[in-house]
Amino acid sequence: MRLVTGFPGFLYRVLGVRQCRLIAVSSSLVFLLIYALAVGMIFILPSPLPETIRTPLVQLILEGPLGQVPWLVIYLNRYWVLSVSLEAALAASTLTVLFGLNVGALLYAYRYAACRCLYNVNLGGLAVLPALFSVFACCGGGLMTTLLFTLGLSGFVTSILLPYGRVLAAVSASLLLANLVYIYVKLKRDIRN
Repeated sequence: MRLVTGFPGFLYRVLGVRQCRLIAVSSSLVFLLIYALAVGMIFILPSPLPETIRTPLVQLILEGPLGQVPWLVIYLNRYWVLSVSLEAALAASTLTVLFGLNVGALLYAYRYAACRCLYNVNLGGLAVLPALFSVFACCGGGLMTTLLFTLGLSGFVTSILLPYGRVLAAVSASLLLANLVYIYVKLKRDIRN
């Protein structure tokens, strides 16, 4: 069996520990739910669907600009909707995986690598903030849009953020990846000393 080294080997070791794998998966799922609610992939309709429409109802939209299609819309009941386009799904899955890996790597560093070098270095939580303000064309009003509405800024800010939704998600993904690499480098340096 060949030993995996470097950054992929580090991730392999982190996910090889049952407790780290469990915390990575569970934190990923919690993050995905929070992210979906924050950007509006899961939202409440302003008025309920008519009684004549049977729910749950699944629609797959295949016509439209690239990135926005395929667009999956699921009416869970008369009030709740799950709406995800291709770009929103890619952003959510990338951020979810990176967030879970960050949490698992931090647990690994604290508990299993005997590294106390990361006390003040958890950028993972802050790295997701730009992504929470992502606005995708597929999504309804999320919690962040609602927050902006209550501040009286929604129309203005949403019109500014809409073209940059992908950029904000990419900034968060880059920060999460950088934090993961930083944990790896810090652990590698601490283990050598």
